Amino acid sequence: MDYRAIIICWLCCSLSCCSVVETDPCTQPPWKSQVSLLKQSTHWVAQGSAALSSNHTHHLGRFTWTQRDKDFTIDISGPLYVPVATIEGKASQTIVRPADTKHPVALSQWMQQNIGYPLQSDALRAMLLGQPKTSMLSWRHHYPYQATYPHYQVTWKQYHCFPIGYRPQKIVIQLDPDHTLTLFIHDWYENDA
Repeated sequence: MDYRAIIICWLCCSLSCCSVVETDPCTQPPWKSQVSLLKQSTHWVAQGSAALSSNHTHHLGRFTWTQRDKDFTIDISGPLYVPVATIEGKASQTIVRPADTKHPVALSQWMQQNIGYPLQSDALRAMLLGQPKTSMLSWRHHYPYQATYPHYQVTWKQYHCFPIGYRPQKIVIQLDPDHTLTLFIHDWYENDA
């Protein structure tokens, strides 16, 4: 029996198998390409969890952010999926509909009462997408890592390949030395509805 023929066949088969192995289609694009992709992505849903921590307390919750062009809805629930509030943003205004009342309130007022800081929806969206709106910025692996604003600091700890593309997965917002808001995105996908 000619072993050389068997070895050559095995080697050809091995090499041909290697050539059909696909690489991960979602790789980290260069930052300029990422900015362009984020601008084009106007209909999406991000689902995740949030933790507000201080020296003495720790609050957990969940959120679903649905973006449709410039309009958005953020459904916020407690750790057992008990509704807490819905934030609705339209081109002209952003309101919060707390689950425990029928009266809507302004976003900055609700954020001040519940988080302790009047974060605005455009700032939250920029944080979620990893699009810093400041020049006080540090980079890691050619992507924004940390942004410093007048009243808080944002750190994009982790990026991940979601069905929608390469996006931030873990975001830490240091509100002051004693208060931290951490967002962890579990799923992020296109929303064609």
